[in-house]
Amino acid sequence: MIDSEIFTEQAEYLSGSAFKRWSISHQNEADTMRKLTQAGAKLITGPRGCGKTTLMLKAFDKLMTSKKGNGFPVYVNFKSSLKLEPLYRSNTNAVYWFNQWVMLKVISGIYDSLIKMNIHKDVFRLTKDQTAKNIELLEMGRVDLLNDEDDQITLNDIHTLADKVCEISFKSRFILLLDDAGHAFSSDQQKDFFEFYRQIKSKKISPKAAIYPGVINYSSSFHVGHDAEEIDVWVKPNSDGYLDFMHSLLKSRFESKVFESLINEKNLLNLMCFAAYGIPRALLNMISSICIEDEDGEVSVNLTAKNTLKEIKNSHDSTYNIYDSLKIKLPMYRNFIDTGSNFYEQTLKIIKEFNKGSDVGKQSSIIAIKRPVSAELEKVIGFFQYAGLLSPNSIRAC
Repeated sequence: MIDSEIFTEQAEYLSGSAFKRWSISHQNEADTMRKLTQAGAKLITGPRGCGKTTLMLKAFDKLMTSKKGNGFPVYVNFKSSLKLEPLYRSNTNAVYWFNQWVMLKVISGIYDSLIKMNIHKDVFRLTKDQTAKNIELLEMGRVDLLNDEDDQITLNDIHTLADKVCEISFKSRFILLLDDAGHAFSSDQQKDFFEFYRQIKSKKISPKAAIYPGVINYSSSFHVGHDAEEIDVWVKPNSDGYLDFMHSLLKSRFESKVFESLINEKNLLNLMCFAAYGIPRALLNMISSICIEDEDGEVSVNLTAKNTLKEIKNSHDSTYNIYDSLKIKLPMYRNFIDTGSNFYEQTLKIIKEFNKGSDVGKQSSIIAIKRPVSAELEKVIGFFQYAGLLSPNSIRAC
């Protein structure tokens, strides 16, 4: 029988046992984990489904279970942020209330971490239940019910609270893992969030945020490189060990009989792995479409050349739809996205013509773009990176 969690796409929706059982080592994971669990402000970047949340949760688990770790971990997911978007249209103090919501989410995360450490005590004037209630009121737009002085939170409150929880947990620093910081927020919320991010970092507090390339709107005072180091966690298909990484992903998720069926058609399987373009979620979606469960609960895999090509096309169409949907998410860039479609088609055409009739060893999936690259084209390429259609190979002067 197929485990109902096998095809769960997002790591935050997996149970704790499934997450630990199915998580595999990400390429360059040791270096990424070091940066996520130690001091310093970091931004991990990559397209949807490339493993950013998995790395965040692994960093949280490592800090939570390590007896030698010096960091107090707090994991915060901002998926519900769009519930606050109406405030930006109806309330002149929307920025203030958004910041209140962000800080309440951090306080809620602190209580969750303390409970995991078996520390059951109120560490702030708002209890865990009161914090949850205030988050709910903000998401309902009922700011009129949050006028008590005790309900108002300041950045200084968070800094003081960080000092307090580090003291009672015997930790030397506060590691703030902020997930879905780039995708969930609207454009205005992104700017407000990164202003909060810039102001919250300190010698004691080390914020880490998961972002997406191409669609981030930083505040005017936030500068990547100066305010935070950016870490690309997208596994590139031309990197060493790529196929081993993708095979390990499938081996960890499926029972041995199913995995052996996939490996028996290794050429077709590898074609799917390369078509997934370094995005584990895309590979799992393709494999899920060719798995069949009979009346007895036995699972088989219908991996044929026809099905492989069909699922690769479906996967590409789905990925391209993510890019195309930006016209709705970012209507101001609609013309950019439409023009980008022509650029993408021309790119594919050039690559196909270059590879036509060439030996396999001389074929390429890389295209060079003469510098300087216009700001408009830079933006379009960023959108392609967000969707997972194109990835930068290197930056060299031409």
